[in-house]
Amino acid sequence: MLLHAHWTWSRSIGLEPIAARMGGVADYADPASYYSGPEATLLLADVEGRRVGMVGLRRVRDRPGVAELRRLFVLGLLRGQGVGGVLLDAAIAHSLDQGLTRLELRTRPQVMRRAYTLYRRAGFRDADAIDYTARFDVAAMTLDLAELAVRSSERLFQCS
Repeated sequence: MLLHAHWTWSRSIGLEPIAARMGGVADYADPASYYSGPEATLLLADVEGRRVGMVGLRRVRDRPGVAELRRLFVLGLLRGQGVGGVLLDAAIAHSLDQGLTRLELRTRPQVMRRAYTLYRRAGFRDADAIDYTARFDVAAMTLDLAELAVRSSERLFQCS
């Protein structure tokens, strides 16, 4: 349901999801399989028993310790109320628990300004093009989880 809502939203703002053009629609076609197993996770946000948001993580096969953050999405009525931030924090925490060292994502800052700002606040930085992101309207971003883990443990040590 949320993936369908994401697809519909993307198209409503004039975006054909990039993965569809690249042949990578497995998460739309069969999310249960795509986000199962040790290499992938789909985190969901519920409000009052209703699914309202999601974010996916999928390990990058040829780069150990690296995962792609995918499809961060919150239903329209709840956007701007912190659900996306909670999902992003949960994805980062899950990634740290799994021993990952880096998260990567692709976004379109011109049309997803709030998401881009959210990623920057979480510590993501602009990166060189990843795969098909060598397009003018797609930004690649990365978060160094090893650095984040060190900063977090330093803060814990200072508070003790």
